Amino acid sequence: MPLVSAKCTFCKEQIKLDDTKESGVCPYCGRRVLVQQAVEIPLTTEQWVQKGKEYYENQDYDNAIIAFTQAIALNPQLAEAYYRRSGAYLGKDQTGSCHRRLYTSYRFKSAV
Repeated sequence: MPLVSAKCTFCKEQIKLDDTKESGVCPYCGRRVLVQQAVEIPLTTEQWVQKGKEYYENQDYDNAIIAFTQAIALNPQLAEAYYRRSGAYLGKDQTGSCHRRLYTSYRFKSAV
C-alpha cells in the first residue's frame, strides 16, 4: 500500500493517502477525500461534473457525491451539480438528502 502525501480538500491538513485507491478518509475531519484531487492539480468545475457522471454510471455513488460536491464548491450556483448529486443520494437510498438537493437545484435553475 504506497502512501503519498496529500492535503485534505476540506480541512486542509496534511495527510497520507493510498494512491492505489480512488479515495481515502481524512484522519482529522473524517471526510472522504478523492486521491486525485488531494495529490494532483485541481480539476475544473466541468471536469468534476464529468467525473461525477462517470462514477454515477458505474454506480459508485459515494465518489459521485464527492465529485459533484467538489463542483459545487467551485461554483455554488451550478444547478446541474446539485441535481446530479441528488441522483447519487437517491442511488444510495437516501431520499431525504435527495429531496433537499433537488430543491436546491430547482432554486438555482429558476434563478437563471
